[in-house]
Amino acid sequence: MVPPQKATIERKDDLINAGGVWSDAAVVVDRHFVSSRKPDDLPDFCEGILIVLTTRSPSARME
Repeated sequence: MVPPQKATIERKDDLINAGGVWSDAAVVVDRHFVSSRKPDDLPDFCEGILIVLTTRSPSARME
């Protein structure tokens, strides 16, 4: 069984109905998955991508 995925997105109801865990943040990093709310959050999204690509330990990633 796959645990619920943490994410942020403009359409939070769709995410919650699909079993996800919504967070009101500019970017959310959950294991190897990076999400952001809107195009204005692009700088934070890019930082999240860099964290995933450069961090070996999932516990060291930002939430």
